[in-house]
Amino acid sequence: MATYSPFFKLPFAVGGVGIGAVASGDMRPMFAPAPETDALAHWDLGNGVTSLSDLLTGRALVPANAAPTYDATGVLIASGGMHGLVTDIADKANGFTIALVLQPQQSLGVTGQSAMFQGTMTVSGGDGFGGGMYTNGSPGGTINFLANARNAGVSQQLLRTITPLDLGNRWYFYLISVDAAGNRFAYVPGFNIVTDVTTKTPSATRKIALGNAYYSDPPYYFGQKFSEFMVWDRGLTQAEAVAVAQRSRDRLAYKKGISLYGM
Repeated sequence: MATYSPFFKLPFAVGGVGIGAVASGDMRPMFAPAPETDALAHWDLGNGVTSLSDLLTGRALVPANAAPTYDATGVLIASGGMHGLVTDIADKANGFTIALVLQPQQSLGVTGQSAMFQGTMTVSGGDGFGGGMYTNGSPGGTINFLANARNAGVSQQLLRTITPLDLGNRWYFYLISVDAAGNRFAYVPGFNIVTDVTTKTPSATRKIALGNAYYSDPPYYFGQKFSEFMVWDRGLTQAEAVAVAQRSRDRLAYKKGISLYGM
């Protein structure tokens, strides 16, 4: 069987004078960037219910209550209750990483309203881990990304505060990593990485969720929009976290035309 090369030689010379360089913003990869193959699961969300199966092994995200809605850029979790999407991934004490791409919604422009966007934490008396956010109550104001580890009902909070916030429009990459020794950091591109040490008792029954599946507090009943969700069963290094964010930026620009804030 004959083979053919995708390249051929022109029978004449092509001059380069005056052609100029292609702007970096106009360039894109020839092939779609790959998912995070070293993760436990990687969900590329949007365009229907099939996106609730992850790209690596087909792990399912299952609505805890009401079904989400979909568009070409992601999935919007229903407001009004604990309607998050639940994985089959068990909570654990330490040694895990959770990353996601989030578009905060207009609900966060109302004083007192907040968002829970991943984890296993309950509102009081429980164990587990959760990531969330709250604002100072005005669109364009400060946004506070929160990582909250709970040990026998006692919270240990890690904040990553940035400004400004463009609700319902701007997309953020967010990552929380905890290594086997409990060393934790939060990463939002464009801002300094924040670190601390945490103690967390894992939930014996709850599975890691995207959005609010367990936090029974009405100020957190407002669903947010997500485009990617990734889980690792180990703590990533800070350098690895930066590299994941860069790959996420490239994937979303290629597939969905999404730009990530701070990158």
